[in-house]
Amino acid sequence: MLSPTKLIEKIYTAAGRVTVEDLLSRSDYQELRQDLLRLVLQHKRKRRVRLDDNLSIVFENRLTAWLQAQEELRWLAQPGLRDIDDILERANQLVAEPGHLAATIFVDGAHRPAVSGYVDAIASHEFDLGVHFDGHIMEGQFVEAPHEGWNTVHPLRFSPTVREAEQPVIFWGNGTTQAIPLPNYVQTALGMDLNRSPTPYFLFA
Repeated sequence: MLSPTKLIEKIYTAAGRVTVEDLLSRSDYQELRQDLLRLVLQHKRKRRVRLDDNLSIVFENRLTAWLQAQEELRWLAQPGLRDIDDILERANQLVAEPGHLAATIFVDGAHRPAVSGYVDAIASHEFDLGVHFDGHIMEGQFVEAPHEGWNTVHPLRFSPTVREAEQPVIFWGNGTTQAIPLPNYVQTALGMDLNRSPTPYFLFA
């Protein structure tokens, strides 16, 4: 069995969606779980941006999707083929196509009116999110159509447009657009994703 760092590098650099062949058995995953969680959470910290007190975003990739699948499978003593297919389908919502980005947005604040405003705006399709990166404006689209209800976690994908962008920023809003510079550490992580870097960013930290 590969070491945790070698396994992570293998998962990160492979192309395409997470497949059954990528998954560890429940016992093998449990044996490596502590180290895998530590390394992947370290990886995810370099991909998280706090937009404001009530909203944050984590840029996802094949590695973070794989960990999600492994964590879900961990709770099933004897998963069937249907269980595995369903878990992989959810996880692969976080795997972007080449040249695109994927993320999860979290409405995670303590200010109830602001949180309600974001939840309602997302549910009513009045919330916009985008990234200026790699010289282009990339528009965010929710993977699943938002619907009414108290939903605070949403996967989305960013597709590049023909419109050019000068400065790396992330923008969002439900009526009034806000923007902040894209942190340098996130630019590095996303650049490595888009360029299919051979080694995860956290291994250089």
